[in-house]
Amino acid sequence: MCCIKRENGCCIQRENGCCIQRENGCCIQRENGCCIKRENGCCIQRENGCCIQRENGCCIQRENGCCIQRENMCCIKRENGCCIQRENGCCIQRENGCCIQRENMCCIKKENNLLLSAAVAFFFP
Repeated sequence: MCCIKRENGCCIQRENGCCIQRENGCCIQRENGCCIKRENGCCIQRENGCCIQRENGCCIQRENGCCIQRENMCCIKRENGCCIQRENGCCIQRENGCCIQRENMCCIKKENNLLLSAAVAFFFP
């Protein structure tokens, strides 16, 4: 019940209800209901309802309904409804409706108390 066929120097084969195919020097394979595909030197794979993809040397992954992504050496991650992001060597994080950011090794946190203190210091030096 398996079909092995040669097309344009590529091998198309049906094995255990899965399709293994060679296209343009890339390997497209179906395994356990997941799709493994090589495209332009990048690997696109579906695992447990999550998407793992390599794009331009960056890794995009879905884990437990959260998105972990590497873009231009920056890390974007969703954790417990909060967003942790690395941008230009700085860390931007949302925690309990507050923003924690690291800039040039300094930590800036947005809170009503801090904003009030800054306003008082500005008007009453």
